[in-house]
Amino acid sequence: MNTAGVHPERSQGIPRPDLDHALRAHVEGGVPIVLTGPPGAGKTTLLRRLAASLEAEGWVCIYLDLMAATSSPDRLVESALDALPAGPFAARLPEAL
Repeated sequence: MNTAGVHPERSQGIPRPDLDHALRAHVEGGVPIVLTGPPGAGKTTLLRRLAASLEAEGWVCIYLDLMAATSSPDRLVESALDALPAGPFAARLPEAL
């Protein structure tokens, strides 16, 4: 345990190779992912682990904290724009139009 009271060996959560594989297959297939569950179930840990794996292969992953942004539509848009790196997405904008 470190001085913050966190067990570094647990920071990646409980290994769930089957779930990791299923989520990765959805992402690679272009299928959007939405995870739901009670607080503390490991949703964020699972997705951050997946994002780290994908980023190591050159993917650009976006993390939006929707709970923080739900207080107003403006905050949601602001959060989304802050999370989107301009370079990689600007180059692909013509494909979206």
